[in-house]
Amino acid sequence: MRAAAIFSASVVSIGSYLAIGRWWGLQLAEGTGRHWEVGSYERTATAGEPTETMTLTGETYVIGERWSGVFESSGWTVVLDDDPACPAARGTYHAHGVDEEDLRFVMVVDPCMDGARATDLEAGTWERAP
Repeated sequence: MRAAAIFSASVVSIGSYLAIGRWWGLQLAEGTGRHWEVGSYERTATAGEPTETMTLTGETYVIGERWSGVFESSGWTVVLDDDPACPAARGTYHAHGVDEEDLRFVMVVDPCMDGARATDLEAGTWERAP
């Protein structure tokens, strides 16, 4: 009887450790979802938009001379706020990785200048600048 209880407790313990290990492995494999790095990105002229350079710090963004403000992220979602061109417009985007280091933005919502900032961000791929 005692051996059966010890065996059952061992099976439950091993099963728990395996489940926790599997969960931890999945978390590590998934990563953060963040596809951007601090630094500069360039987008060539495309879709009627001029060539632009975007610079990201851990807290701010600057895109050419037109857009700038606070940059926040959670996973692959980025939020642009406090842009002098659109002081009351907060933009939310998904930043998708392209190849190894490049970015492509997909707007979730951005009322800034009737979609002008969204058009600029979504026009083509932003390539990591050296």
